[in-house]
Amino acid sequence: MLLHWGLVGALVISLSTGWRIAGMTADGQLIHWVEALMLQGNVVRWHFWSAATLVALVVGYLALLWRTGLTGRLSLRLASFKSADRTTRLQAINRLIFWLAFALLAGMAVTGVLLYFFPGTLPTDSLIPVHYRLAWGV
Repeated sequence: MLLHWGLVGALVISLSTGWRIAGMTADGQLIHWVEALMLQGNVVRWHFWSAATLVALVVGYLALLWRTGLTGRLSLRLASFKSADRTTRLQAINRLIFWLAFALLAGMAVTGVLLYFFPGTLPTDSLIPVHYRLAWGV
């Protein structure tokens, strides 16, 4: 339970600070409708620490599943999607959503590390929109 709510809190702070950063630099109008939800002040520091916490908690969750032998909770099987049992299909969709979230968070972590620690390694003008769209995917 603590892992879950830690993930939720870190994700909310990370998205809110990320939207503030994007709102300071983006030309688009899409970000302005969430203006009231965004944090103020030194958001880059909050964004970095919440993202680092988020990654650490996801790694901790995966380690917990592995150490307790519950890796089957995340296993995807094509037969589950085709099952006649509604509960089995819904569980398969839930697992797919988990893997989609893991992929989006991994993509955001990689692009965030490249932007923060290795600026200029890849063209920033093309890396920022990727990071931005991954965030909206979450």
